[in-house]
Amino acid sequence: MQAKLTNQAIKALAATGAEYVCWDTVLKRFGVKVTKLGTKSFIVQYRTGGRGSPSRRVTIGEPGDASWTVEKARKEAGIILGKVDAGVDPFAEKKAAEEAERQAREEEKHSRKRAFSDVVDTYTRRRLSKQARGQLVEQLLRREFVSTWGQRDIATIGRNDVKAVLSRLQDAGKDGAAREALKRIRPLFEFAVDESLMPANPAAGIRLDAPYVPKERFLSDDELREVWHAAVSRGYPFGQMAQLLILTAQRRAEVTGARWSEFDLNANIWTIPAGRTKNRKEHIVHLSEQARSVLDAMPRQDSEYLFTTTMKTPVSGFSRAKALLDDEILKARRKVAERAGEAVSSVVSIDEWDFHDFRRTFATGAARLKIDHMIADRVLNHVPKALSGVARIYNKFEYLDERKAAMDTWGAHVEALINSHAN
Repeated sequence: MQAKLTNQAIKALAATGAEYVCWDTVLKRFGVKVTKLGTKSFIVQYRTGGRGSPSRRVTIGEPGDASWTVEKARKEAGIILGKVDAGVDPFAEKKAAEEAERQAREEEKHSRKRAFSDVVDTYTRRRLSKQARGQLVEQLLRREFVSTWGQRDIATIGRNDVKAVLSRLQDAGKDGAAREALKRIRPLFEFAVDESLMPANPAAGIRLDAPYVPKERFLSDDELREVWHAAVSRGYPFGQMAQLLILTAQRRAEVTGARWSEFDLNANIWTIPAGRTKNRKEHIVHLSEQARSVLDAMPRQDSEYLFTTTMKTPVSGFSRAKALLDDEILKARRKVAERAGEAVSSVVSIDEWDFHDFRRTFATGAARLKIDHMIADRVLNHVPKALSGVARIYNKFEYLDERKAAMDTWGAHVEALINSHAN
């Protein structure tokens, strides 16, 4: 069937129950295909070789589409046929373009998958979310590494890049932070190697120059008193978080991630599930009268977490929390200096400390209070140092009564301390 294709002529083409083509009399090899259901489309048909070679059809567009008039379709058909006459196969050209586009999409998708920040997201979801300290590790990775490498392809990160991050921490006098960063980045790179995202672990074999020196910092009675009063001034959530850290001597992640369901307030017991403890063992914490008072003063929000600002996740941002407490301590010290007629400009806050120091402060205070060091270790959820070998394996007695007495003694000590020399 042949006709001069016009908009009116195309509109008149009707379904016949079988597919057919109406060829244009103006431009040979250009026409409108009509399916048995009446769907219409502009096509070009050609042969890439001589007579007897297979013919190919290229669909240009649909007449019903406002962007395809007869004139525009005929012009496009002319361009295609011009390529054919020049020895170019438009069908093969189109397929090659589609394949190139597909490969580009795959490459872009793969590149996104390999972006360092995206790998951290995946690693957090698959590995860290199942670890007791996973949230803290994630924060470290984002603070020290994502902030540096961001969307960079993880496969391009090398040994020197890792050493640069560690050197920056060491140059700032943060040898402990550098060791922790190296400890946490290694398994992430191993994960990336396992996922075929990079050929080898760039952190493997890296050693830090500075020897490990166990931290011995603990707060003096005066410093502990100052932190407590600063916590009272700050209030919820970080102030009461600090108070509970002091009174329970438990790890920061265990306190900040605490859920109300873990507390038996009738028995004054907090049971930390095995999945949230460092040694993966359920841990019972006795709540002293002072710790219970802190809990009773806390707002009961519509959340499972004790300490939260989002109602969905526990609090974070501990560097800022410590800075807020330091500000309160500095204000209090300046007031004392002012009353004494001393220069306020020379006043500083407490020497370098962190929330983990509360555990050493408890251990030191427990020794002064004549609490058996084995009981103190049980309170801290450490393996008792007094036990070794077979005894360490078979001594399963939990010393719950002794631990309760220790926490009551410690709570009373802290209360007496904070009530003395009131500001």
